[in-house]
Amino acid sequence: MEIDVFDLKGIEVGNWIESEYFKGYFRVDYIKECYRERNPIGYQLFLRKGFTPKMKFMVDTKMCHVGWCKKVSEEKLLEIENFFAENPDKKQKFDNLPPLYPCYPHNYFLNITEEQVKEYEAKLKDLPKYFTINKFNKFVEQIGLRKFMRNNSKDPKNAIMLTICSEDWTVDSDKNRLYCNPHIGNAYGKLAMLNLEEYNEF
Repeated sequence: MEIDVFDLKGIEVGNWIESEYFKGYFRVDYIKECYRERNPIGYQLFLRKGFTPKMKFMVDTKMCHVGWCKKVSEEKLLEIENFFAENPDKKQKFDNLPPLYPCYPHNYFLNITEEQVKEYEAKLKDLPKYFTINKFNKFVEQIGLRKFMRNNSKDPKNAIMLTICSEDWTVDSDKNRLYCNPHIGNAYGKLAMLNLEEYNEF
């Protein structure tokens, strides 16, 4: 089935939708135009799940291309509104769900000591909130971290790692991918997430 990832079909932030890709009913919290290799790849919807297909209350967050999505019917929208009106505690739980969504992690193993971790954590704070990969490479060279960076580790589960994050909607004016959230720790096997309340400038 061919989908059109550029047609928003009248979908706006705040609308309730259903998806052919994910089961259930979702509220649209954000809409982002996304890019790969500087080329547009359509609109991504950032969704807050409220219900299963059988209208059982369930909270979660998902990302889905607009091509898979459509607005719910007027009848279903009324059913959702009535549920929340009758269950204010559930409405509060739904509204308070943190807007955490998966992102692309870029990991580097660091051959540094625990004592050096705090030193480099402090230095990484001098990076701007968003930066290109060229800016990042020059910066880690400048602060002396580059010589400690490795692509692999003999013990990745316990290794010290530097992670930077990116997403398809976070690009500069020339559509070059931007990176953010540099942090040191151990991200091995963990799902990288970004809070869109903190990273929503694009």
